[in-house]
Amino acid sequence: MRSLAASMPYIEIQILHSPRQKETLSFPIDNETLDLSGLDIIEVDLNEAARMPHLRTLNLSHNRLEGIELSEFICSPNGETLESIDISHNHIHAVNLNPLRRCPGIRKVNLSDNQLEELDLSPLEQAHLIESIDVSHNWIRAVDTTPLSNKPQLRHVILNENPIASLDLTFLHTSPNLDTLLVDWTKIEMLDLSPFASTPNIRVLGISQNKVRDLDLYPLVKCERLEQVNISGIDSTTIDLWPLFGLPFLKEAHISPRISIDSFPFSSAVWPLGLESIRSRISTSAQREEWRAHEFGVVRARFREIHAKLNNLARYHLRISFLEIMKLEHLQGYDGSLLDHIDDIDAESSFEDARAVLMERLSDALVKQVKQGGSTHFIDLSLADRFPSIALLSPTIIEARRKELECAHIVKKDEYYDTTLLWYTVYGCEVLNALGIGLSTDLNGLERIELELKRTGIDALNIRDYGSDWKPPHLSEEMQAYLRFLAVRCSQ
Repeated sequence: MRSLAASMPYIEIQILHSPRQKETLSFPIDNETLDLSGLDIIEVDLNEAARMPHLRTLNLSHNRLEGIELSEFICSPNGETLESIDISHNHIHAVNLNPLRRCPGIRKVNLSDNQLEELDLSPLEQAHLIESIDVSHNWIRAVDTTPLSNKPQLRHVILNENPIASLDLTFLHTSPNLDTLLVDWTKIEMLDLSPFASTPNIRVLGISQNKVRDLDLYPLVKCERLEQVNISGIDSTTIDLWPLFGLPFLKEAHISPRISIDSFPFSSAVWPLGLESIRSRISTSAQREEWRAHEFGVVRARFREIHAKLNNLARYHLRISFLEIMKLEHLQGYDGSLLDHIDDIDAESSFEDARAVLMERLSDALVKQVKQGGSTHFIDLSLADRFPSIALLSPTIIEARRKELECAHIVKKDEYYDTTLLWYTVYGCEVLNALGIGLSTDLNGLERIELELKRTGIDALNIRDYGSDWKPPHLSEEMQAYLRFLAVRCSQ
């Protein structure tokens, strides 16, 4: 309610709806929120608000204000307590943010949906607690983002729908907790994404409908929490999507159909959910045939170039892609570095000659891997009649898969069961994937897991109230990353 009994301390705010329509609103002086939103205000006198000692939130959104003088009310003591100011959805042409220098605790500033042409963020230089700034849907042509540097709490930066011509993202180097950055529908022509290597927690990125050319997505490989990325409508004609294969939580990826996917052929392994929409645009079989026509040195050079810039999950996809190019799909269970086996092959070798060398080397390596207690994931035992190396290993593989399940366990947490270690086992991975259970489950899910394992001959499942020293040392970091990704993917 915006009225208060006369016996209690209160302030009176004078507002103007039209030149002839005035109104006085009363608020408790101890209120933490001053809500004047949606009142069709064209003018407001905020002098009385300076008396509110506990004011945290000022909301003047959805009115018809053409200007606002923040210095009227931001003074001691409320400047010390103010955390949020929202003057969005008005008709404001200019705003002086200098009074915010007196607000060390300011966290949220929303100036969106106005008619601002200029924006000076320097008053926020000392606002070290700032979490969110939204200046979207204005007429701003330039913005200096330097004042946003050294803001470890910064989570949301919304700049979309402004005619901004350039944008410096250097401030992201000191924004490790950034969650959202939107710069859609601007006039940006060049955008260096390298600072995103310092934002591992970002979930939403929008850079669509810009004039950006030659967009390099490789810095995003560090953003493993990224869920949504929109690069539709940009001026780039080709784009390399390999970095996006390293994003396990990616649910949405919007990429213009007119943009060519210029890349090494993608693997047939499970893709991040957000990339499924582009599968129909890519003929991987045709791409593989094109690469097989090259001398081996060309294929190897491209493999090395991409490999050096990827994270472990994307490197796993790249490994499988290389094996598929070389028609060695039956060796996808090999869990070591391909670089160790391809470096000394003659660069001028034909596809067939290079394949023959790799067939022998990787077959021997796979046998050694299994006999030394290494990974048996993705070794297809149904191919034993076609490939002697797999036939030779079959009994050892079956025994190893049962034994690893005896060592693995589920960890009981406070309110759930952690199934990560079970995902690292072959049988556990198959069961959890079939049940649609990701990296954690409840008691009901635990019972389903136990029942399914019993059907495969596993009588007991290890459950502990604490972690143990057991880890999958027999799995490469790339394989571990892919198995964790499968856990995420099956539960999306």
